[in-house]
Amino acid sequence: MSNRQRTITCVLVMAGMLCGPGVVRAQLSDTTAFLADVSNQYRVVSNVVYHVANNHENTLDLYLPANPSGATPVLMMIHGGGWVQGTKESQALRALPYLEMGWSVVNVEYRMADVAH
Repeated sequence: MSNRQRTITCVLVMAGMLCGPGVVRAQLSDTTAFLADVSNQYRVVSNVVYHVANNHENTLDLYLPANPSGATPVLMMIHGGGWVQGTKESQALRALPYLEMGWSVVNVEYRMADVAH
């Protein structure tokens, strides 16, 4: 990248920062704007160890409303794959409708058949 390109890039970044998030947000698609707000609305606690077996840590992810007004319903998600394939991460986006309804989601990973004979 040339010095001129670096200067132009720097000016554009600074202009974006000075204009504030409202101007930048106006340029986002509805989907992108929603995804930009997700981190403010929900809290994610990743890779919580819930069980250890044969030196294998079984983990889960928690997707929680950032500011719940009280107790929330909880959905426990267990990915498919017949104990031979799949990951909890492959199911993460499936939690969004429940989060939108104010639920909390526990997304569970488990040992595969080749690990737990």
